[in-house]
Amino acid sequence: MKWLWIIPDPGSFPSGGNVYNGHLLAALKEEGEEVVMTEWEGWKAHAMRWIPDWVVFDSIYLPQLDRVHLDVLLPVTTRSMLLVHHLASLEADQSGILAGELSQLAKFDVLLVTSPFTQNYLTDHGVRNTIWVLEPPLLLLRGKTGAAQRALQPYLLMVGNLIPRKGILDYLRGLSLTSAEIPVRIVIIGSMELEPEYAAACKAIASSNEILRDQVHFLGTVSHEEIPDWLQGAALFVSASSMETFGIAIQEALASGVPVLCLQGGYAGKLVRQGIDGWVVDDMEALVAATEQWWAGHLYVQDEQPSVERTSSSYQQLAETLIRYSSR
Repeated sequence: MKWLWIIPDPGSFPSGGNVYNGHLLAALKEEGEEVVMTEWEGWKAHAMRWIPDWVVFDSIYLPQLDRVHLDVLLPVTTRSMLLVHHLASLEADQSGILAGELSQLAKFDVLLVTSPFTQNYLTDHGVRNTIWVLEPPLLLLRGKTGAAQRALQPYLLMVGNLIPRKGILDYLRGLSLTSAEIPVRIVIIGSMELEPEYAAACKAIASSNEILRDQVHFLGTVSHEEIPDWLQGAALFVSASSMETFGIAIQEALASGVPVLCLQGGYAGKLVRQGIDGWVVDDMEALVAATEQWWAGHLYVQDEQPSVERTSSSYQQLAETLIRYSSR
């Protein structure tokens, strides 16, 4: 089959969605599928000239699709799919835009989602499209603690771009109000260029607060291949994100044997087994309090954690499943 994928360049910025997109497209090509990837500009010319069997849009482009009539623009033999990594209506203060999103979702023949959480969210709100669930398989190389990691140990690790829904600023604010010194370093990996003002606010509170000043280390963008090394050296993984439709970084931390402390938001809480390989809390205040309990030695996980099968074995398997579904 011929596939036209309208997605951000997977190498343009680090994110779980980009990791998923890049590996899934590579697997489709290995299966012999004809795959063309393009960003928003120029996709219409590609679709009309090439006449793909499927055109797939990343949900990051949903706002641009508001005035696009796919039933008019696309060749009659081309079917449409929306790959839903995130929806604005999932954010706490954005539920008012749900009606508009639902009308846009109705344009697509199929919705491809990465977790049962997203599937249930959509069906619970009346979406009647065909929905396919393809969870991200675990992609993780064995890490090796090097000099960079040892220089900062002991540390808790956060992996997430510095954007509001990742909650890093609120988490740092909460820690800045603690009464005691922080006995561990806080290592934060993620792009500081997507929302520069937000990133600057994160850095400002860390540099201006006496408790945080020498303990918080912003590493900026780190390649996905280096993440296992930082996980290997971490004592705790913290996610302050209010909404994760899957949570690839959490999945990878758990697979590395690092205990995870996260907010109950989206699918994140389904990945963590409470008290076994981590803890799930309801809000930011509880997240900060649990962090304090952890470094004080009052919060711990089982010494021996029974392994659990979390996802499909490979992106090759995902590609095979997608091809099978799409051939119906």
